[in-house]
Amino acid sequence: MTAPASILLPVEVQSRELDAKLLLACVAAENGHTVFFGCRTRLHRMAHRLPTSIYLGKGLTKRALKGFDAMGALGHTVMAWDEEGLVYMTPDMYRRRKLAADTLARPDVLFAWGEDNAEIWRDTEGYRGQPIVVSGNARADMMRPELRSYNAAAADRLRERFGRFVLVNSAFGGVNHWVPSMSGSVESDGSPLPPELFGTTRDPAMNAHRRRLFEAFLAMLGPLADALGPDRCIVVRPHPSESPDAWLAAAGRRANIRVLHEGPIIPWLLAAEAVVHNGCQTGLEAFLLDRPTIAYRPYVHEVYELFLPNLLSTKADTFDELADLLTASGPLAASKDEARTDLMRRYVAGMDGPFASERIVEALGSAAMTARPAPWGRLRETVRARARGVRRALGIASGQKNGHESYLAHIFPDLSVADLEGRIDRLGAATGRFAGVRVEPLGDNVFSLAA
Repeated sequence: MTAPASILLPVEVQSRELDAKLLLACVAAENGHTVFFGCRTRLHRMAHRLPTSIYLGKGLTKRALKGFDAMGALGHTVMAWDEEGLVYMTPDMYRRRKLAADTLARPDVLFAWGEDNAEIWRDTEGYRGQPIVVSGNARADMMRPELRSYNAAAADRLRERFGRFVLVNSAFGGVNHWVPSMSGSVESDGSPLPPELFGTTRDPAMNAHRRRLFEAFLAMLGPLADALGPDRCIVVRPHPSESPDAWLAAAGRRANIRVLHEGPIIPWLLAAEAVVHNGCQTGLEAFLLDRPTIAYRPYVHEVYELFLPNLLSTKADTFDELADLLTASGPLAASKDEARTDLMRRYVAGMDGPFASERIVEALGSAAMTARPAPWGRLRETVRARARGVRRALGIASGQKNGHESYLAHIFPDLSVADLEGRIDRLGAATGRFAGVRVEPLGDNVFSLAA
């Protein structure tokens, strides 16, 4: 094993990733590593001031390469997984949407959700034979029985607040984005679609299918609230990238519909009587938590279906089927069974045995720090980072960057040392570990963790 390393662990969407990556950071700190942890944008901005470290990237798209190259120029060793590598339409469409050959080639080590994820990478242009650790992901760790107590009190508070409720979880950011200009609305001009655009946000047919589903969910909301009656509530949780406006309009003034995105998903899944979705990773998360889950599929497309979450859920192809499932006497059964569990093991490693976090840290402990900054590389990236900071400050002062800063605050609200310490205490109560992990602030929403 090599000497303990410093680790750069960025978090993009706080509600989605924070608790899982905090668990990973605690495991790493427990093993002697120092972890620089926090808001991805803020961490990137100060990476030139941090010691050479292992940088853990969270995606393999074309956009990610610029950041990987900057980290390498600073002397950081780049390793990565794909945070969104679990849910896709077809392997080829996943490659087009989420993988770029130069980006896939860049990390020295790749961490896969499961064997399916690893197999796709091995057969993708750009894969150069670097190690793939089939580790699972720390997000799945948080759903294991050993860690469910971490979210139990939060789930109890949600039950007290909302009573009996059905969670409608949305994943329609592609056609209902927080930033309207980023919603897929491209129209077909009648010419054949270039193969490289098939299944991307520039595919008019895919956008049309997703918009049709989105509109069906909006139309379903009021009638379902009426069917459930005044004693049960619907909570709509839009994706972090989504605008809530269309959902609020569909809810109207009904007292038993709430539209909000608060905190991590796991307490909501534990507290809800049932979860309704279509092709959303929440369906997999509910499955891992043994929760009743329904895939509402009023429109089915043989190509554009996000198949795995729907396959792991009870299906409702019509509104009547959905309403019948949710109003039947007796609780809705979870969809988890032996066949689905065996299938899931191909997609998610670490469902039992060592945590994915432990598998990842073990691999980090045996990995060599390979990056070396080229002459002047660190100086060049430092100058660039400072220049970007000046441009950003000038842009904010003139109002040009306010939209970006507002979205950043939406996906990563301010976080305090006390909040992180409270979360670490809860992880410790669930696991009997991490008593020696300490948190220090480094900057705006960026922290260091060490034992």
